Amino acid sequence: MQGDVKKKKISEVMYRINDRAAMKERIEERTLTHIATYMDKQEWDLNRLFNFINTDQDEFISDVELFEMLDLIHVNTNQQLRRIMLSMFDTNKDGKISKQEFKAKLEKYTRKAPIAVEQIEGDIIA
Repeated sequence: MQGDVKKKKISEVMYRINDRAAMKERIEERTLTHIATYMDKQEWDLNRLFNFINTDQDEFISDVELFEMLDLIHVNTNQQLRRIMLSMFDTNKDGKISKQEFKAKLEKYTRKAPIAVEQIEGDIIA
């Protein structure tokens, strides 16, 4: 009986972990799509958007600058979502977002993103 209880608890924990990961992916997808849509409506490229967000022009987007941009484009956030958003962009975990990190995360969501050969190879008719 105890073995069954332990298996059930483990499975519940694994379900919650997987559910949180899925939730984080959905949040990321929706937010990046929202940012890209805003950018496209402004007819900006990624460099212009980065420079717009980077108000102190120090070559990095700070957490404050990121959160101000999210507020500006009407992305409702709380403290937990803000941490998720920052970690989503700040891939090297140095507490700030470089232009390379910013572009790497947003490129596939913008209409102006370059298309890689691998993306269309299967669609080519010989």
